[in-house]
Amino acid sequence: MQQSDQTIRLLIAGTQFESVHHYLKAFIPDVSVEMIDVDQLKECVHEADVLIPSMASIGESIFARAVRLRLIQQWGVGLDNVEIEAASRHGIAVANVPSIESKSAHSVAEWCIMASISLSRRFPEIQQYVRDAFPWGAPLGRTMEGRTAGLIGFGGVGQSLCRRLTALGMHVISVTRHPDHANKEDFGLKWIGDMSQLSRLLMLSDYLFICVPLNDGTLNLIGEKELSMLPRGAFLINPCRGPIIERDALIDSLDKGHLGGVALDVFWKEPPDPNDPILDHFNVVATPHIAGVTDTAYEKIATTVAENIRRTMSGKLPLNCVNPQALSRLKR
Repeated sequence: MQQSDQTIRLLIAGTQFESVHHYLKAFIPDVSVEMIDVDQLKECVHEADVLIPSMASIGESIFARAVRLRLIQQWGVGLDNVEIEAASRHGIAVANVPSIESKSAHSVAEWCIMASISLSRRFPEIQQYVRDAFPWGAPLGRTMEGRTAGLIGFGGVGQSLCRRLTALGMHVISVTRHPDHANKEDFGLKWIGDMSQLSRLLMLSDYLFICVPLNDGTLNLIGEKELSMLPRGAFLINPCRGPIIERDALIDSLDKGHLGGVALDVFWKEPPDPNDPILDHFNVVATPHIAGVTDTAYEKIATTVAENIRRTMSGKLPLNCVNPQALSRLKR
């Protein structure tokens, strides 16, 4: 995987996802892999052939300095922080790894099950009961069987999650941009509709799962109005992107006791401020952006990333390229 006699250099923008570095070193040992702080990217990007943006914003100011850059390869799905049209103008291919292909959809679905059970059984609270040895054996929490789960989005994550929720005896409903009514029978949905039916879904959902990417159409999709439509005591589970939910509205709903609990794997700023008031709520389950992080998912992603580096460096389009128009301008 050599570019003439020069070692290919891959930069990872951000130092939070250290395990990504370990997997890449194992799968592409002949590529130089380096993790850098996001604020160092402008200084270092001129030396990079491949860039993994992580959660960094990649726009014109980066592309203008990226004299060697051939590929922006996301480690996973989300490309909301990459200006794709600008990348195409600069002859830089942009690719991701779809969640179904990487099996990360299954991992995210498993996280959603873990999170929803934790909220249902009030797991953050009951740990303290063990330490206090009181109350002991008191009825606490509620069952998920027979409840309604509302899924916003029915792509890879939504479909994987639906199968697991129906196995728990839940009634699953969904809204998505392009509903396929064949999915109703295939996945055991009670109903599926388009985004114009979001209000109906919210009013029926005892559990609300966010299963959509962040884009112009989903930014602040769930605000004060939408949260108020949920039944009192409903649970909200978000493994996708923080800004899909209006932060202040979410905190207000928790403060007022309208929501029964919230599970967050993503935040509005990552890592979040350790003093963020949302973390002080006893009914909030928070994890560090690891819903899709499992051994199976990372091995598959690493395999795809390695293949895409080979393809791009030989002048071919990478797999899952989102800007194939860049082919005619790919840097040589």
